[in-house]
Amino acid sequence: MREITACQIKDTIKTLFININYEIGDDVLSSLESAVDREVSPVGKAILGQIIENDIIAKNERVPMCQDTGMAVVFA
Repeated sequence: MREITACQIKDTIKTLFININYEIGDDVLSSLESAVDREVSPVGKAILGQIIENDIIAKNERVPMCQDTGMAVVFA
């Protein structure tokens, strides 16, 4: 049986949480781009566009995305 230390779990979770703040998955980005095409409201289109732009900025500048006010909490 393979043994995994608590430190390995903590480090993996830390890396994953940092990465999800910098970029969304390609599937999510594709869904957002499709939603822009289907959206009829100009305000809705603008908001979706801002989320997509925010993703681009986060990826390029390695700064966290800002698309909601939620905060993930991990007890490790």
